[in-house]
Order: sequence, then structure tokens, then C-alpha cells
Amino acid sequence: MDPFALQNEARRRTGWLVALGIAAFAATVAAAAVVFAVCAWTVCITGVKGFSICFSDFMLRPDVLALSSLLSVLVVGVGFLVGSDSLSSGMALMKGIGASRVVQAKLADGPGGDLRRLVLFNVCEEMSIASGADMPSVWVLDRDLDVNAFVAGTSPDTAALCVTEGALRYLERDELQGVIAHEFSHILNGDMMLNFNMLRLIGGITTYRRIGRWMFSVFVPGDDEDGMGCVRLPRGRGGKGGIFIVVYILAAALLWLVGSVGVFFARLAQCAVSRQREYLADASAVQFTRNPEGLANALRLTYLAGAPFRSAAFGAWRDDVAHMLFAEGDRELFATHPPVRDRIARLSPGGVHAESRLKERIGRIRQERKDRADAANRRFMEMAAAGRRAAADADVRLPPAFNARIRTPQGAGTALVQLLRGQTPEGLGAAPSRAQKRAIATRCTIAIRDSAPPAARLKWLETVTAIAQEDGEIDPFEFMLIAAARRHLRSAHPVRIVSASSLLGTVARVISTVASFGGNPAAGYAAAGPRLSLFGSPLPPMPPAYDDAMAFLGGLERLESLPPLAKRELLCAVEAAAVQDKVVTDDEADYLCAVADAIGACGWRKVMS
Repeated sequence: MDPFALQNEARRRTGWLVALGIAAFAATVAAAAVVFAVCAWTVCITGVKGFSICFSDFMLRPDVLALSSLLSVLVVGVGFLVGSDSLSSGMALMKGIGASRVVQAKLADGPGGDLRRLVLFNVCEEMSIASGADMPSVWVLDRDLDVNAFVAGTSPDTAALCVTEGALRYLERDELQGVIAHEFSHILNGDMMLNFNMLRLIGGITTYRRIGRWMFSVFVPGDDEDGMGCVRLPRGRGGKGGIFIVVYILAAALLWLVGSVGVFFARLAQCAVSRQREYLADASAVQFTRNPEGLANALRLTYLAGAPFRSAAFGAWRDDVAHMLFAEGDRELFATHPPVRDRIARLSPGGVHAESRLKERIGRIRQERKDRADAANRRFMEMAAAGRRAAADADVRLPPAFNARIRTPQGAGTALVQLLRGQTPEGLGAAPSRAQKRAIATRCTIAIRDSAPPAARLKWLETVTAIAQEDGEIDPFEFMLIAAARRHLRSAHPVRIVSASSLLGTVARVISTVASFGGNPAAGYAAAGPRLSLFGSPLPPMPPAYDDAMAFLGGLERLESLPPLAKRELLCAVEAAAVQDKVVTDDEADYLCAVADAIGACGWRKVMS
């Protein structure tokens, strides 16, 4: 292979693709300016007395062109300024994903030293000399056992290079050298700044789509955190309010459409640019190492051992850092990397075929991954069983006479009031345990639901809520009881099913709140992430927990709109957060029950079995 010819070809294609991306950006800004001008003309022609200019003349007026263009540029400028700011600092990104820095002073060869990190640091120094680039800060993503690496930052002076634990564990020295050389090429060729600017360009265009979606949301009850339902526009005077509403809806639809189309084509250009820069980095790596087989074998290993980039370690940055990685996996339309087969074919005449020694390592890697997955599943099932034993109340035995008493609405309501006031319910004898309290609360609310008329049910619901809030605080048992009462005693109401992805923010806060009652909230929150596969994206960085019980309950009730299978996943995720520390407290058990009741997940114990 001729690395220099391949580099020239990649640079030439990059120039054309960047030009296409800028053209898509400019076309989107122009289209948005036309939308603003159309809306202004429609409002003027219908709402301003004596205004009768035709549309073409209106559009050609210098003040209209200037104002609509300025407004369009301002909107996209705001999005451009705030887009991808979290990726502008390599140091911040490394800390955000939990990578640990490799410091030369702390490395020591021999017993007690970390030989793999020492090799990594030495290879980085070698590639710094070979490429002529400054030495970046070196990091290791400890909990990711996929074979991968990436660089972050917007300039060579502030670059940060990260290698996964899997790369250190599974790659031989010449293969690791090829991977590091590939990443140094990204630093030397300015790919970090190029991709960062492309992401900000896309972030600017996305602003139009967000504005259009927000404008639509004022007509449809949404899942906003403030609980604000439908916001209605004023009708106006003189019978023209309906026209203004039509213009408003048309503007929202056009802005959303312009933003969506613009993002689609800009994302296509960005991914195409990223693919060319990967070809360029591969060719440059061969120039630095003079060993194409080392890089080819690293690619063969990532390809044959299993699809890379499956770890949730990158969290909310997953889509934004995909273009930075050494290997991202084969996607179709929006692939940020070329097919691995094509990359290997350019480097080695042997293609994707692996020689026997490499095949043995690949088989060992696959087996280790399978063993880890099996062990993780066994641990989760053991912890989940412990959680179900702590939270279960279906099998709690209560005296027959007491069971008969709470089958009537009056007896059930009296028992609920006594539980809330910390008293032992009549006919029970000894003070009940927390599991017994949960069982009694569930049976009492169901008895009132099945036997009392609607007005009486609402009266009992008001009574239970008022007593729970008497002291100004709502403890976990009171919270569970309110959730059960609201679930069973409220009047029937329609539930509009929405996509799981639209509720991911609320789901994250709910899981964060449940995890906050455990010994290690961050670990509990992280344990919940792998249980959510239907929500479109990984869990974002851990948000603050709800600090108000009724706000927490409101968040849970919004999740009643989740599809049934997404509710199943949510319950498994909440359970994983609760049992992560292998100790399920009574408070956590109460919250598990409350979550199931509030989201309307009937038979939740069977769901989590």
C-alpha cells in the first residue's frame, strides 16, 4: 500500500464533503428565513388594516430580507454556541465518562507496577516522536472491556487520548502501537476540531427543529417536568384569532420540517467526512509505524471478536463521541467509520482472514465475554431474588378475622388510617412488620375500590392523602400508600401511550431517586442502565433526585404513559438500582411497590420474576 497516496485521496474527498455540509447548513438557514418571512407576510395581510402588498414584492423588500435573515442567523447562532460544549474539553469528557489518567511518575516496571499502563505510556511517547505531535494526556477507561480508543479536545495542546481496558488486555504491543498511531493521526491532522465544528453546525440546525417541536407542545399536553399541561393561545379579537393560530401551527410545522431535513443532510455530510478521516488516520498510522499488519490485526480482532462500542460507559455522550473512536461498529446510513472489512483490505492483502494465533486470542476473548455476561446475569438474578423477598407482600399471612374485617370499605379505610397514624390496626394483635403493612395497604385499597361507590372512594383518597401530609413530611411507607390509593381509588382516566424515548428524562430522575436511598447511589444508578433497551438512548449522567414526594409521585404518574414492555424494563431497572448493594432496605422495598402502583404495572412481581 502507498500511505501517502491514500492520505491525499482522503484529504481531497474531505474537502468536497465539508463543502457539501456547509451548503446544507446555508440552505437550511435560508429556508428558515423564508419561513419567518412567510409568517410575517401572512400576519400582516390578515391583521394589519390597509396592508395589501403581494407576497413576491414583500419578500424582495430589503428590510424584510434583512430582518428574516438576521432572525434565522440568530436562532442558529444560539444553537451553534451551545452545541457540543460538553465535548470542547478533552479533560472534562474523560472525567465525565470515568476514565483514569495514566501518570508517568506513578508507573513502575516490575513487581507492584502496572506493566500494561507502562507499555501504553511508552507507546504514546514513541508515536509522539514518530508523528511530531505533542504528547497528549493519557487515560484508561477501566470498566470497558471492548477494544477501543479515542482522542478528545479541540487542539493538539489540550488533546486527551483514552484507551479502553480491553485494548490493554487483548492487544499485543505492535497492535496497540497501530491503534495509538491511528489516534495520533487524528491529533496531527486536526480531525478533533473538524469534527467538533461539524457537530456544532448540526447543533445549530437542530435549534429550528427544537423550536418547532416546542411550538407544537403548547397545543398537546406534554411530559414537561413542571407538570404544565396544555397551554392555549389567545383567540384574539375581531374574529381573526383562528387565522393567527393557523399561522402559528404552520410556522411550527415548517420550522420542524426545515430543521429535520437540514439535520438529516448535515449529519450525512458529517458522517461521510468522518469516514474519510478514518481512512486518512489508517494511512497515517502506517506511515508512523511502518507496520500495516499491526493495525490490520487490531481491526481484525475488534471485528471478529464481536461488535465494539456496546458499553454504556459513554452514557449521554455515546452518539457524540462515536466519530472519535478507533472502531465504532458497522452501521448503514449514519456510519461514522468505514466498514472494517474495507479498512483491513486497504492495509493488508490477507483481508479480514485471521491467522491461527490471532484466532486463538479471538476465541479466548469471546469466551471471557460470555463468562462475564453469565456471571453478571447470575449476580443480578441473586440480588433480584433478595429484593423480591424483601419487597414481596403477596404471601404475607394475616389473621383470618382481620382479613374478613378489611374486606369492607369501612374496615379497610379504618385500617389505613390506623396504619398512617402509627397505630396497630384493630384485630391484628401484634404490631405489623413493614412487609405486613404493605400487604394490608394493598388489600385495603383494593377492597375500597371494589366495594365503595365512586364518591366514597374519592373521599377515602382525600383522607389518606391529608393524613399522610399532616406533619409536613411523607415517609416511604406513606408515599407507597398514597401511590397505591391514587392508583386504585381515583376515577378512571384515559392514558395516552407515548414513545419510551420521550420519557427518558423522567425515567432517569425516578431511577436516581430510588438509587439515592441505597448505600452507593451512583453505582445503583449505573446498574439500572443496562436494563433499559427500549428507550432509544443510554441513561444520561445521573440527574438530581426528586426532593419533594409529591413531585416524585407526579413524575411516576407521567410514566403511566409508557408502553407495557417499557414499563417492564423500568421496573427491572428500578429493582437493579435498589439491589445493587445487595441490601434491600424497607424504604427501598416501599419505593419498589410505589413505582409499580404509580405507573400502573399490574402483576409487577410476576414481571420481575
